[in-house]
Amino acid sequence: MATDFRQLKCCAHALGLTYQQLLAQYHAEHGRDAPRAGALVWARLRALDAGLADSQVHARAWTPLFLRLDAQVLTRLVARADTDQTQRRRIAPSHYIDAALRTGPQHPEEHLTCAKDFRRRTRTGKITVHLSPDAHTILSRLRSAQDGSPPLVHAAASALTDRLLDSLPSQLAAPPLRRARSGPGSNR
Repeated sequence: MATDFRQLKCCAHALGLTYQQLLAQYHAEHGRDAPRAGALVWARLRALDAGLADSQVHARAWTPLFLRLDAQVLTRLVARADTDQTQRRRIAPSHYIDAALRTGPQHPEEHLTCAKDFRRRTRTGKITVHLSPDAHTILSRLRSAQDGSPPLVHAAASALTDRLLDSLPSQLAAPPLRRARSGPGSNR
């Protein structure tokens, strides 16, 4: 339960919310009696949607980054993005990696621990992705925290992406509909 609390706090931070605001939005959408366990999956989906929207609105801020991901994670990631494109037309592997980094632990030491635990696999695949400035900052802090140890940035990205993919439902629901604006300047 403490792990879920910490993960929910990380998700809330990634969405620019407090923990209480995140739970209030979750319960407003799913009802007061909705199990709190579902809030983590819901929050990660919101982070994925927020990253997708941000990449379209602020496309120039999303800059390319070369990553070496675990081969199994990379295969799952590409397959998942292909599957989810039926519901979210412009979703790409970079959106999942970005959401994984932004909703993951907030401290570089926790990223390093996650990466060390994950480094059990040896094969990696190369991918170049466009990531948000927030995700670049997370990876930069992780590089600085390594203090001469072997680079664990790629392992951390793999571990966090693997965790995100494990937590998502098998099929994404259609994104929430946006209400059309009415008033001056609209066609209504």
